[in-house]
Amino acid sequence: MREIWRVREEASQGCSSRFFICRQHARVRNKGQKNLDMANRPVYYYRVTLPKGTLMAKEDTKARLIAEGAKLIHEKGFNHTGVQEILQVSGVPKGSFYFYFQTKEEFGLAVVEYFSQYMGAKMEMHLSNSPLPHIKRLKNFFDEMMEYFRHEGCCRGCPIGNLAQELSDLSDTFREKLKDALAMMEARIVASLQRALEANEVAPVLDPHEAAYFILNSWEGALTRMKTDKSLEPLAVFDKMIFGFLLRTTGENDHSLQKNDTDCKK
Repeated sequence: MREIWRVREEASQGCSSRFFICRQHARVRNKGQKNLDMANRPVYYYRVTLPKGTLMAKEDTKARLIAEGAKLIHEKGFNHTGVQEILQVSGVPKGSFYFYFQTKEEFGLAVVEYFSQYMGAKMEMHLSNSPLPHIKRLKNFFDEMMEYFRHEGCCRGCPIGNLAQELSDLSDTFREKLKDALAMMEARIVASLQRALEANEVAPVLDPHEAAYFILNSWEGALTRMKTDKSLEPLAVFDKMIFGFLLRTTGENDHSLQKNDTDCKK
């Protein structure tokens, strides 16, 4: 009887090889016993080397499952997306799915992490754009998101917010993971507002933590209303109230979406 004991990587001469450390129970029968002594059998360990490129191929397969599954979940929600559907769009056999993920919930948690990393990278791209004032960087992030939703026909919304509404009351594991993702987004806004305060871009009475909390909650609520109304007007109001009043800088009166420019495109 053989079973995989553990997997590890070994670097040798600048190259990474992948191998299994396996164990094999010896078939031992003590004198006078009719059955195998399962408790006291000696265990032998041996190494099985995998072909070159296997590690990369496996990681590519896992990444493809997560990326394609994330698209479906963003469109249809977690509970309305089946494993078989994910396998079909990713071109991966069913056995490979359960090689990487023991359950659909485990896969879902990986998708939340995928969304969290994507949003973090998107925010960082804008908020680290050093030639611009800090408030303008933050505004550019939301402007890009608004244009995305315009071209999506006011559908989908924030994938993290969607899953929070769908799953937070059903699974504490998902709730904690989604809470962390929202906290990550909030923390990036806090950091941006703190730098804006230091640069005298906003009023000194502004509390960066409370403001960031309010901004993120307002954004998530505006996206829910956008999907319901199939209109960008909720996002236009968000833009006006946040950047026209709460974070208004001297001479700033530019809003990306006016009320006469709130039609969705599909």
